[in-house]
Amino acid sequence: MNTIDKKLIEKIFHEVNINNRKELIKIYCDESCHLQYDKSNILVLGALFCHEKKLKKIKNEFYSIKTKYHLTSNHEIKFTNVSKSKIKLYCELMNLIFKYDLKYVAYGLYHFNKEILPKQQFDTLYYNLYENLLDKETNPKFCYKIYIDRKDTRGFNKLKTLNEHLCESKADINHNIILSINEVESHTNPLIQLSDLLTGLMGLYMKLKYEKYDINLVSKNKQVLLLSLLNSLSKVEKKEKISLQVMDMSK
Repeated sequence: MNTIDKKLIEKIFHEVNINNRKELIKIYCDESCHLQYDKSNILVLGALFCHEKKLKKIKNEFYSIKTKYHLTSNHEIKFTNVSKSKIKLYCELMNLIFKYDLKYVAYGLYHFNKEILPKQQFDTLYYNLYENLLDKETNPKFCYKIYIDRKDTRGFNKLKTLNEHLCESKADINHNIILSINEVESHTNPLIQLSDLLTGLMGLYMKLKYEKYDINLVSKNKQVLLLSLLNSLSKVEKKEKISLQVMDMSK
């Protein structure tokens, strides 16, 4: 009787397992400001979605663009640092979002009365908003690893709670949908930096629209970047890929 090769069986089952695995999407989250200390009554929380298979190409191109403009790999890209000398750099980096057809979703709050919220509850507000956004925008057909820009040293327990709530909502007992949620240092992660860039622009857009912020007080560089974003958005076929959901907190 012919014997079945054990190594062949192991190889076959391994291949079946890999082929049946859910596609992994990584989510990179950032906020437009620290509402508690900012003069504005507007807050934007953004989440940038990237399929794992695209990640390597995006990172390589991200670093190539930085090299092109004579920046070191560890130079952090932030919306607050947009300058005249680097405006083309920022426009090129932002266009990676459209080139690779990434999904971006943001929640924007305006007319927020900070006086009614105790100081210790500001962090809770952030994580509650992240929970609502991530619960709505994650699909059980995929699995997810979520990265949130580190705000301070107190985030571990809140991330643990956020993870538990998301898994409960999706009956994800074995963590097959929400694989992990971690805080990251933004300067080490290109996708968090892209999320920061887009979230900052969404915050500026909301200030101009809902706070009637004087456009003349906005630097020309940020105006150029915002116009570049709006121009890119006008050419996007799938409008739902980039969305801003606004909430009037005075009602």
